[in-house]
Amino acid sequence: MIFDKIKNANKYRTKYPELNKALEILENYNFDSLKLGITNINESIKIVKRNYIEKFQNIDFGEIHKDHVDIHIYAGQSNELFHFEEDPIWKKEDILEESIQNDVIFVKTKKPNNYIVLDEGKFALFFPGELHCPLIMDKNLKEITKVIIKVKIS
Repeated sequence: MIFDKIKNANKYRTKYPELNKALEILENYNFDSLKLGITNINESIKIVKRNYIEKFQNIDFGEIHKDHVDIHIYAGQSNELFHFEEDPIWKKEDILEESIQNDVIFVKTKKPNNYIVLDEGKFALFFPGELHCPLIMDKNLKEITKVIIKVKIS
């Protein structure tokens, strides 16, 4: 997991060329100009801008990806509270929902201990296998706009 200011994204070069390209996009792209939906950059990188509602109410849960990195970007409506586990422990019976096509498994978790707050000018990057869960901090809002760069790495 990486949590930092967007202006520092260039410090995080990796062995994955597609992730390095996504970090360049993070620094230079005008995400405000995106319409809702999916913008395909290439076969491995897409930007998702969507309306987000917390998926499972009153359950501690998180999402895990097998092959994709998620880069979450503050989209301007509300700070987001992320809980995360870098080495999550879960069993098959903990699965709430799974989509192989979208490379995501939602699992029940124990009460989380690790939190970050995603606010203006920051990003949160989660590698494959790292459990994460975005929560809307402003409880007056039921829905916010989210921007996520999804990067398939191998």
